[in-house]
Amino acid sequence: MRDACTLVQELAPTDSAVLILGESGTGRSLVAKALYDGSVRTGRKFEIVDCGTHCTREWKAIVEGAAGGTLFLRNADEIEPAEGAAFASVVEALEPGEQAGGPPRMVASAEATRQARLECFGGKLVTAWASATIELQPLRKRRADLLPLIYHLFLAGVGPGGKVPLMETDVCLIIEQYDWPGNAGELAGMVRDILSRGPVEKICKQLLPPAVLEKVGHVVSSATAADLRQEFMAGLGLKKFMNKTGRDAAQRMMESANATGAKPTSPRTMLKKKI
Repeated sequence: MRDACTLVQELAPTDSAVLILGESGTGRSLVAKALYDGSVRTGRKFEIVDCGTHCTREWKAIVEGAAGGTLFLRNADEIEPAEGAAFASVVEALEPGEQAGGPPRMVASAEATRQARLECFGGKLVTAWASATIELQPLRKRRADLLPLIYHLFLAGVGPGGKVPLMETDVCLIIEQYDWPGNAGELAGMVRDILSRGPVEKICKQLLPPAVLEKVGHVVSSATAADLRQEFMAGLGLKKFMNKTGRDAAQRMMESANATGAKPTSPRTMLKKKI
C-alpha cells in the first residue's frame, strides 16, 4: 500500500469521494482536514457529521448546507442502516447544477474491520470510496515513527521558543515496546499530561501513564544521556537507536569484564536479549 501522505497529496486537489480507514486515534480526522486544506474547496464549508451519534438527521438540509465544500462523515461505520440509506437517497437524487457551487465532496472515515457496514450508503458512494481509499496503520505497526512523532508533539506543545524535554533511555524503550491501543490520540494525551505539570527538562518513567508502566515498565536503561540527546533530537527511528545503544552497552560490558577477569557475555547474546 502506498504511503498515506502520498495519497493525501494526490487526492486532495481532486473532487473524488475519499474513504479513510484506520483504528480510532490513527488521525483519520486530521487526514480529512488535510484533504480539505489541499483542495480548491478550502475556504468553503467543511461540515462534520459524527455518524456515531445516533439520531434522525435532515440529510437534505445537511447536504445543501455543505454545497461546494466538503462533507465529512466521521465514524461512518457506526451509522444506523436506515440513516445510511436515507443519506444515500439524498445523494443519489442530486441533479447536476442543482446546488450553487456543486455538491459537496463526500469524505468518510471507518475502521477497516467494519468496512462492510458502509454498504447501507448505496452503490454509488461505496463504489466511489472503493476507488479512493487511504488506510492508516496503527502505531504498533510503525514503531520507528514513535520518537519522531513524540518529538513533534512536544515541539508543538512547548510552542515557539520552548525547549523540548529530553527523555531518559528507559522512557524511549518503554514507549517503543508499548502497543498504544489508542494510537496517536493516546500518545498526544500523554504528551499533554506531561506538559500540564509544568516545565520539564527530562522525562523519567514516573511521568508515564500507569497503563503504560503496567505493560512494559520493567525495561532497563543501557545508554547514556548523551546518546539520548543525539538520537532523540535527530528524530531517528527507535530500532536504529536500540541497535546502536545495544552495541555500546555490549562493548562497555566486554571492557569491564576484561578488566576484572570475569567471563563476559557475548555482544551477540546481549543484543538478542535486548532487541
